Amino acid sequence: MPKYQDTPSRGMKTRDAAKYLGVSVNTLQKLIKLGHVPPPVKFPGLDRNFHDRFALDAAMSSLAAWGG
Repeated sequence: MPKYQDTPSRGMKTRDAAKYLGVSVNTLQKLIKLGHVPPPVKFPGLDRNFHDRFALDAAMSSLAAWGG
């Protein structure tokens, strides 16, 4: 069995979300503050935030449509 899946998980830790977008964690945090990328979501009852892969894809598609 391969160590990593071909498709990333739908919910990602911040470090994984940054890697998925090809930026550093600091850059991801800046993009969130600027409103270019949605903030992570928190599932009720869990003490952890997750970045939604589909939301990240939509944000990147939107930025690409505007030419970066």
